Amino acid sequence: MIRTYDDALNVLAERTWENRQQLKRMKEQRRVSFVDTYGTPYTAQGDALNPATFYISVSPDLIYYERFAFKFVIESFESSVSGVSGTALSINNTSLEIENNAINPNPHKHTITGGINAVSYGVKKQATSSDNWAVHISGVDITDYLMEQHDGEWIDGRGVFPSSGAEDFYDILDVACMMRADKQSPDPVLNPGFKPVQIYSDAPFRVTAYLYMKYSNMNR
Repeated sequence: MIRTYDDALNVLAERTWENRQQLKRMKEQRRVSFVDTYGTPYTAQGDALNPATFYISVSPDLIYYERFAFKFVIESFESSVSGVSGTALSINNTSLEIENNAINPNPHKHTITGGINAVSYGVKKQATSSDNWAVHISGVDITDYLMEQHDGEWIDGRGVFPSSGAEDFYDILDVACMMRADKQSPDPVLNPGFKPVQIYSDAPFRVTAYLYMKYSNMNR
């Protein structure tokens, strides 16, 4: 088939467009990058009705974890109100007389005195005797696995946990292996996304969780 001059121009334009698209894809090549955090702090307070809650974010382009662990520092509950002062409420004595099944005088008045309160602002730490600690990640209770990981040693008040050494952590990757051994899926704990971490106890407390995490992901 004999091509005309216009046909040749059309073929050339199509190939030029295809080459440009290919070059564009090459420029947008995705590469592997790493997220590496060493001791990033998250602080929250909780009590018997409200767990201390914070959130960590893992890239949806997660490839694999190299490290996922925590250290917890438990402290006294902290309030911004240090005290309240004021006067007691009192009602003045008033006598009432009933005449013809009616109160006279009507209406009658009562006087209330006092009731002026002042709030003192400042940092106040409330000593706590918190007990019955539990840790959940993405709604999964991993408390028993963390205890087993450290031979039954667990949070027992204020301090640093685990406390056996600077390089000793609550290792979530090890927890995932233990869950698989128990034929439980660790996916909710390990899946990428926005993960809620909740720490429970039965009295007011303050906790700082230090996150140690390293993972590779496809860079957008």
